[in-house]
Amino acid sequence: MKNHYKRCSYFFILILCLSNIVTASADVDAVDMWDEPRHQLLFSRDHVRLLLVNIPAGDTSLLHKHEYATSYVLLEDASMTSRDAEGEWSAPPQRRLRKAGEIADRADYYVKPFSHQVRNVGTSTFTTLAVVNTHAGQFRPVEKGGDGHDLLLENDWFREHRLELSAGEVRGDLKTGSEIN
Repeated sequence: MKNHYKRCSYFFILILCLSNIVTASADVDAVDMWDEPRHQLLFSRDHVRLLLVNIPAGDTSLLHKHEYATSYVLLEDASMTSRDAEGEWSAPPQRRLRKAGEIADRADYYVKPFSHQVRNVGTSTFTTLAVVNTHAGQFRPVEKGGDGHDLLLENDWFREHRLELSAGEVRGDLKTGSEIN
């Protein structure tokens, strides 16, 4: 009888060890966000990376990691589904497609990194700009502006403002990237 419990204990320990190996290997197979072929690295300097994400209709990304605060500017929306490293594909959301120019802040990636794949189940290409900040910061809830200064968001990684110009309109008070300290 003691041998039976001993064998069961060994079997249970073996199952736990194997499940940890499978879980660990799932994350090992994930590529960095900027190494995913559909995430084209446009710019990289110090702790800032700019990616152009293009996922054509019917295409599926590689399993990739989200570890750093990221802000997205949507260029073209599509119906998307996703799955994490160990999960099943989610059902596509039943929603209207978002308008170009919408911004999504994901500073929470820094606090709770994860790996996933995405699949475009829509009829158009999903396109977004991803601004990735790999600098350490202290996570705090999103602070929204809107006090007349067109501030959309400010946190330890990003400060986002929206400025809309009419066709042909010129603003002389804007600084270019090379003029900003």
